Amino acid sequence: MENQNSSQKSSQSKPNIWTDWIKGIMQEQFMKDLANHLSEESLNHTILPGNDKVFRAFELTPYHETKIVILGQDPYPNKIDATGLAFSSASNEIPKSLKVIFEEVRRSMYSHMRPEDSERLFLSSNLDSWAKQGVLLINSLLTVREGESESHKNIGWEQFTKRVIAKLNDHPDNLVFMFWGRKAQQYMDGIDLEKHLVLTSPHPAAQLYDSSQKFVGNGHFFEAIKFIEKYSKAPQKSIDLDIDRFIDKKGIMEYVFDTFSKYQIPNELGNMHDKQAMTKQEAIEKLFKYKETFEITNYINWRTT
Repeated sequence: MENQNSSQKSSQSKPNIWTDWIKGIMQEQFMKDLANHLSEESLNHTILPGNDKVFRAFELTPYHETKIVILGQDPYPNKIDATGLAFSSASNEIPKSLKVIFEEVRRSMYSHMRPEDSERLFLSSNLDSWAKQGVLLINSLLTVREGESESHKNIGWEQFTKRVIAKLNDHPDNLVFMFWGRKAQQYMDGIDLEKHLVLTSPHPAAQLYDSSQKFVGNGHFFEAIKFIEKYSKAPQKSIDLDIDRFIDKKGIMEYVFDTFSKYQIPNELGNMHDKQAMTKQEAIEKLFKYKETFEITNYINWRTT
């Protein structure tokens, strides 16, 4: 725990490069023109998200802490859903696209849990926790006119986003880029494929309208974690169940429950006092599966609750 805290302090002590980078790019003519356009439009329309949230993704995910980049299209065109983070929402009702994303996360990262248990991990549409762990959630268009999707195409955001992607391509670490849908995939050019991992698939909303456009099953979240695990420069905390040293079912179960409690892991093995207890072999097989999954989920905890 001490090593983990010291590494967090070290990471937090680094200045967020995005801050000065955005200040600098705002002085360029195309961004001045964009700002003037938004200022004039705001006289007659509501622009989303609010001024304090336009660059929020870059505030929550500092440059040096970025591990994964997910590129969306443009903000949700209503106030409660437009938070400055792609796909995230402040609404109690989870947006349709995000429901599809959660379905894939549960399928690929939490398949070891019972469906009713994994569903409880995704009851919130707020993705701040992802952003704070190094998942940069940006839209290719950072603003939108209320009620009008893609209303801010071709006013300058595309050029800004291309510059962001180029800056990320120069990142000192190996990053994962997720481009979902043709519009997002237009920004792939120039990424160093020998250094970074680029994952593509249909947009999560596409399968809602066309059954042939499958998002669920793309395996992106699992591939991303394995890539980060491969290239991570910092040691990650993992759980050691040491299950081979137990010779009786009771010993295995007691140790498992103590360990799960210690690390605050959801208990997927049922009640210790269930009359239908697992056999020793069943417990060992289940634990090996859990251990493998738990170790890689330490790199990003995809849960939202």
